[in-house]
Parts: sequence; C-alpha cells; structure tokens
Amino acid sequence: MQPDKLQELTERLNLLIRQHKENREEIVALKNELKALHAQNLSLPNKELHAAVSAQTETQTEVVPKPDKEATPPKPAPAPKPKRNLEAFVGGNLIAKVGIVILVLGLGYLVKYAIDNALLGPAMRVSMGFLSGVVLIGVAYWLKEKYRTYSGILLSGGLSILYFSAFSAYDFYELIPVGLAFGLMVVFTLFGVMMAYMYDVQAIGIFGLVGAYAVPPLLSDGTGEIQTMFAYMVMINLGVLSLAFRKDWRAMNLVAFIATWLIYAAWFSESYDAGKHFWIALGFGAAFFLLFYAVHLAYKVWKNTTFSVWDVILLLANAFLFFGFGYAVINHGLPSGDAATIVSLEHFLGLFTLINAVIHFGVAAFLYQRKLADKSLFFLVAGLVLTFLTIAIPVQLEGNWVTLLWIAEACLLLWIGQREGIQYYRALSVPLALLAIFSWIHDLANGYASSMFDTKPMGLMPIANIQFLTSVIVCGGLALMLYWMQRSTTSKNGEPLSAPSWTSKALGFLGISVLLTSFVGGFAEISHHFYEWVASTKTIVDGVDRYRYEIENFRSQWLMYYTLAYTSVLMLLNDRFWKDRNIARIAFIGGMIALLIFVFGGMPELGMLRMKYLRYTNEVFTRSSWMLNLRYVAYVFLAGSLYVLIQQFQKRFSTTPKLESAFFLTIHVVILMVLSFELMHIVVASSSASYSSVAHRVEQIGYSILWGAYGLFLMSLGFWKKKSYLRVGAIVLLGGTLIKVFAFDMAGSSVGSKVIVFVSLGVLLLITAFLYQRYKHIIEPEEEVLLQESLSESNE
Repeated sequence: MQPDKLQELTERLNLLIRQHKENREEIVALKNELKALHAQNLSLPNKELHAAVSAQTETQTEVVPKPDKEATPPKPAPAPKPKRNLEAFVGGNLIAKVGIVILVLGLGYLVKYAIDNALLGPAMRVSMGFLSGVVLIGVAYWLKEKYRTYSGILLSGGLSILYFSAFSAYDFYELIPVGLAFGLMVVFTLFGVMMAYMYDVQAIGIFGLVGAYAVPPLLSDGTGEIQTMFAYMVMINLGVLSLAFRKDWRAMNLVAFIATWLIYAAWFSESYDAGKHFWIALGFGAAFFLLFYAVHLAYKVWKNTTFSVWDVILLLANAFLFFGFGYAVINHGLPSGDAATIVSLEHFLGLFTLINAVIHFGVAAFLYQRKLADKSLFFLVAGLVLTFLTIAIPVQLEGNWVTLLWIAEACLLLWIGQREGIQYYRALSVPLALLAIFSWIHDLANGYASSMFDTKPMGLMPIANIQFLTSVIVCGGLALMLYWMQRSTTSKNGEPLSAPSWTSKALGFLGISVLLTSFVGGFAEISHHFYEWVASTKTIVDGVDRYRYEIENFRSQWLMYYTLAYTSVLMLLNDRFWKDRNIARIAFIGGMIALLIFVFGGMPELGMLRMKYLRYTNEVFTRSSWMLNLRYVAYVFLAGSLYVLIQQFQKRFSTTPKLESAFFLTIHVVILMVLSFELMHIVVASSSASYSSVAHRVEQIGYSILWGAYGLFLMSLGFWKKKSYLRVGAIVLLGGTLIKVFAFDMAGSSVGSKVIVFVSLGVLLLITAFLYQRYKHIIEPEEEVLLQESLSESNE
C-alpha cells in the first residue's frame, strides 16, 4: 500500500502545482492588462481588488515550493509601449528638409560649373535661377493638397532660390537697379508670408526669412543707400511679425529679432559715420525697437497670457539694445551745418535715458488704466521704467551721488513692495542694492588714496568726509533692507511665514553685504589717512622723492588691530542681540584668520619697526617711541580678541573633540609666538651690543630655552586638564626644539652656549619624563577609553 499511497500523493501534488501555475499566469495577465490601461490614462477598476490579488499572488508564491526550473513559468511580456512614428518623421519630414537644402546647393554648384566653363552668360544664369525657383514653387503648389508638409518644404526652397537670384542680378551682374531688386524681394517676402499663412507651416516663413535677412546687408554698397536697406527691413518685419502675431509663431519672431539687430549692429560697427548717418541710425533703431516692442506686448495683451522666461529676455534685450545703440549714436555727436563738424551731445545722454524711461512709463500707465494685461506684464514694464531711471542717475550725475541715489532707490522699492505686497518690487530692490554696492566700491577706489605714493594729499577730514559718510549710508541702507525683509518672513509672534523661494537667498546676500560694507568702509578710511600721512612727508633728496616708509608699517599694524576689533565686536553684538548662527560662524572664522595674520605677519612687522628704531639714521627717517611701544597696543587688541574667541568657541563650537584640540593648540602657538617676540624685544632693547649679534644669540639660546619651558608648561597643563592633545603638542614642541638645537643652533656656537642649552633642555626633558611616570594613572584611563572608542568604531 505504501507505493500506491506515495503515487497518489505525488499526483495530487502535481495537480496542485499545475493549478497554481495556471492561476498565477492568469493573475499575471490581469496585472499586465491593468498596467496597460493605466499607461493609457484610463481609470483603474477596483484598486483594492487589484492590491488584494497582488498580495495573494505573492503569498502563494512563498507557500508553494517550486519543484524545478522547468516548472517555473516564463516571465510575462511587458505591456506594449505606444510606438513613436520615427520612420514617418525621418522619411517624410527630415529627409525632405535635407533634400531641399542639398537641391539648392546642387543648383548652386551647377551654376558655378557653368560659370567656370563659360557655358552661361550672366542673363542666362539669372534667368535659370528665377525659372528654377518658380518651377519649384509651382510643383509645391501642385502637391499642396495631398502632400502638404512636403509641399511646404519645396515652397521654402523655391523662395530661397528667388531671393538669391534677385541678389545676383543686382550685385554680381548689375543687370537690375537697386530699386527693382528691393522691390522683387519685397514681393517675395509678401508671397512667403501669404503662403506660410495659407499652409499654416512655420517652416515656410523661416525659410523665407533666411533669404530676406541674408540679402539686405549684401545689397548695401555703403554709398548712402543704407536707408533703403533699413526701410526694406522694416517692411519685412511688418509682414513677418504680423504673421507671427496671428499664428503665435515664436520662432519666426525670434529669428526676425535676432537678424534685425545683428544686421544693425554689423552696419553700426563697420560703417557708421556720425557726419552722415546720425539720424538714420537713431531713427531706424527707434523704429526697430518700437516695432518689436509693440508686437510683443500686443500679442500678450490680445491673448491675455503671462510672460515666460524667454518672453522677458526678449523684451529686455530689445529695450537695452535700442538704449545701447542710441547711447552710442548720441555719444558720437551730431553733425552741424556741414557734416565735417561734429557737435558733442554728452549733456543729452541723461535726457535720452529719461526718454527711454518715459516710453516705458507711458506703456505701463496705458496697460494699468485700461487693465489690458495681467500684473506680471505691468510690473515688468514698470521695472523697465525704474531701470532706466536708475541708469539715468550715473549718466547725468557723478561721484558719490550716484551711489547714494541708488541705495535710496533700492530702499524705496523694497518699502513699496513690502507695503503694497508687490513681490516684483521686492525682488527688483536686490539687484539695485548690488548695483549700489558696485558703485560704492568705485567711489572708494576714486575717492581714497590707493597707495602711499599718491603725492597729492586730498585733505579729507577723518570720519567727517563724503567717502566715509557714503559708506555709512550704504551700510545703513542695506541694514534697513535686511531688517524689512526679515520682518516679512516672520509674524509678530516670531513664527515663520510663507515667503518666495528667493527670499532666503536675498537675506543671505543682504547680510553679507552689511558685513562687507561696514568692514571695508572703516578699513578704507584708516588706510587712506595713513597714505595721506605718507604723502605729506615727501622730501626731495638729491633730486629723488623720499618718504617716511615706516609709516606704511604703522598703517598695516592699525589695519590688523581694526580687523581684530571688528570681528570681536561683531561676535559680541551677535551674541547679545541677533543670535544668528551664520554671523557667529563668519565672525569666528574671520577672527581666527585675523589672529593668524597678526601673529605671522604683524609681529614680524613690529620687529621691523624695532629694528628701524635701533639701527636706522638718514635724512628722512624720524625715530619715534611708538616704534617700540606700539606692541603694547597690539597686546591689548590681541588679548581682547583671544578672550572673545575662546568664549565663543566654548559656547558654540566645543562639541567636536578634534576641533577643540586644533583650536586650543592654535591659541598656544599664538601665545608662544608673543612670548618669543617679547623675549627678543627685552634682550635686544636692554643690550648695548650690536643688534644683529644680540638677536642671533636670542634665536640660538633664548628661543630654545623658552620653547622647552613652554613645552614643559603644556605637558603639566595636559596632565592637569587631562587633555591628551596638550601633551602631544608638548612632545611635538620639545621634539622640534631638539631638532632646532642640533641642526641649526650648535653650528658655530660657543661652548658656554652649548652648555646652557643642553643643560636646560636636559632638565626639562627629565622633568617631562618624571611627569609621565608620576601621573601614569591619569593617562591609562584615557588610553583605555580611546581604545574602547576605536574598537567600537571598527565593530560598527
């Protein structure tokens, strides 16, 4: 019975497996059908049932074992994706366009061959060109009903051939006058516009534009017919833009815009003559500007559509191209009664800028009163008004007034934007503030002495001068903008409010700008007055200008003190009032950089002043006690900076052990450098021997003993505070001191010097070793903790 029972169970198992296979295939098929329906954006029937079926399928797959590979059902085919008709695109569209280009090139080479071999006369060549174009257009029209796209491409090629045939008849062979050539091209353009409208195919219009805009520059012979060419371009633009307006063909509009201004720019740069072309350049430039301006705005008003990014770029480019060329035309001057005399018109540049602003103001007022467009269009045009008013300021005014008016305008725009809820004005105030900052930098460069060799003192009073007051006003205006913008992002209760995405970037920019202007304004003021002092000490010795160059050392010292004080005060103010983490980071990093610059740059310069005091004597040099005592002023600023930096570090940045070790080791390096400098000063100033010999002995003996003693101090402090990085720093310092002794100091030193150094260092090293043995129980727990931390990190 056992074999029969086994056979029965086996058959039942196979039956279940087959049933499971069939069920699974059916479920998979249903799932694929559902996916296909979802891909076609149809509504899914009963999503809960679909999820339940999927879950049941997964459960059955896990419970029922798979007997072998052969029993595994094949993967179902993925749902079919909709096919892109790539073949139709390439065969019916792309190849046709490539073919018409090749045909035109082939006809060109055929004509060239006939010309090179003298087979065709000029009249025959032109006639063949016209005939080819007409035949191609006729074939296109004959195929229009059945093959519309193909017909449109043939029509475009025929128009191109007609354009170049007319150009050849005029320019190459002089068979027709310029008036007839222009007339033919106008007819071809109008015909192309009409055909593009009938076909409703933008490509026809663009092909027509290729010929229409490529030929006019070639037709101009530079003999005064430029007005004919520009008049022809105006007519082309009227036809093209009217079609683009009705059909919303942006590509045609863009091609017309680019081609027109490129032709104008090429002519202006190559052939413009103020004595002949003043009114032509100004008049047709205005015509092109107004034409594109009117068509662009009219379409947006008619369709009541919002501006895209490209629309804004096109509108702004049109406005500034006209302004740029008009500015250049007026700047070149106006011919008087005889064209040879040019009258300067520089005093009209501001008026021309204001006229641009008035044009845009009239458009904005018209749109606003008639309510013809959405707010974005109105604010865009209003922004152009403000832009040209802003440009008019430096055009008509000079110096610091430009900066002051720009920062005032930026504040006014932001205030109006905040008060009326106009985001556009708020956004526009930020680039205007940036413009004011650039102008302020320009004022600093021109208003202050830029080097100690400026031999003409400006006589500016300290603090109470236009340059420093400009810095104060610019900084105050930026701070006011920052305050207003911060208020717009928080409620009265301090809760954050929704704001545009650019607001956070604007706040960051304004915050950095306030720090920049406040720091650089004081920095430039201090630097200038030291340069003034240098310039006032000019003395001519043997025909050579001589100055008190040690004043330059005083200048750099006080600039470093100013930087230390600025960063310290900034940290304290932020800690007391603003509590901003970004300002805290910037001030702390700036304070550390200023500290290191002073230690490694400022203290050697103090040593230079000391050396000049003790050694220099000439006709210009004036010995001053400040050359020795200035270091006490330095220590005051240094101590204040160290105090604030340590306080800020312990409050904000002491959570990272590696950062803590790096910071405090840096502080100890600073202290050691100060002690080394003071040791040198005390020994050199109190010795009657020569400066160089005393300084050499201090470097050989004094520094080695001082550094060894400081190493011992660091070791003791490391044991006391239980800080391993202090002990490691002490070992590095002692090791460096030993290397200095054996590699540099012992060469050529006396026996007495060697005895002093070796005995001192030996004692210090023995004390250090004793400390390690004595406080070994303090070190071992630290090492055990470090070992456990490293083991846990490796396990992770």
